[in-house]
Amino acid sequence: MKITILMLMISISLQAQKYRINPVAHKALGKVLLAIESDRVSCFINKHYKAAKRLEQDYGIPPALTIAQAAIESGWGKSRLATEDNNYFGVRRNHQNMKYNSISDSFEDYAAVLQNRCYNLHAPKNLEEWMQALTKCGYCTKNGYTGHLKQIIKKYKLDTL
Repeated sequence: MKITILMLMISISLQAQKYRINPVAHKALGKVLLAIESDRVSCFINKHYKAAKRLEQDYGIPPALTIAQAAIESGWGKSRLATEDNNYFGVRRNHQNMKYNSISDSFEDYAAVLQNRCYNLHAPKNLEEWMQALTKCGYCTKNGYTGHLKQIIKKYKLDTL
């Protein structure tokens, strides 16, 4: 019985891998649908889509930017900061990583940080302006950070969200 179940699981897994394609984010009936390349990636995008849309409505931050930054900073939700502290954006205060009661709190604080550091200085209106503002306001100081954001946004078509 155990061998049969194991063989069935292997067969299902191989069939699933056979039909995997790159994810393509798009709107359909108000929901994000993804063709699955990676369960981890598609689950992450789908899980945080509503929070990212809420930040867009409340703060004007494009969902593509929010999801791409959360992906980078949290290692697609798998980093220690994300799993133990609900800190999806690497936010620090007084040289200490912030700890949040919920993922939602992390997203809200991220928006407040961007609002205070970037928006008030540069008033970005679209995705490209927000990425430029991140650099100008000192949010991302690593070389290639905005390039990495752009790669994730392009690869997963997050700009269609």
